Amino acid sequence: MFFTCLNALAAVWLFTTPLLWPELPARGVLAAVAGAAAVFLGVMGIASRQARLALVALGTGLCIANFFLPGGVGVMASFVTAALTLMAGGLSPVPYVVPAAAITEAPAQEEIPAPAWTAAA
Repeated sequence: MFFTCLNALAAVWLFTTPLLWPELPARGVLAAVAGAAAVFLGVMGIASRQARLALVALGTGLCIANFFLPGGVGVMASFVTAALTLMAGGLSPVPYVVPAAAITEAPAQEEIPAPAWTAAA
């Protein structure tokens, strides 16, 4: 669940990035669209492996966009940080749920005899 929350944080950061500082219009539109898509894919990624892989592709696309869209150091660092966060969330381990019926009976425990203490002469 940590990575799901991390994806949501990165998505909201991307979605509000155009409001935080002036950017190129293309970079602002890309950030807003990627943020909206990341919110949707992050929620769908809880149950769908394809949505998690789409998050990785979205993060990779944001990283590649830095090479083609000019910007300041802060703007580029923001894109890379959000992209790597989305990629980490998409590649995170999937939790495994054990049904309650599988744990109904506890295994029997064997008694281990206590060691006999002897005085060595």
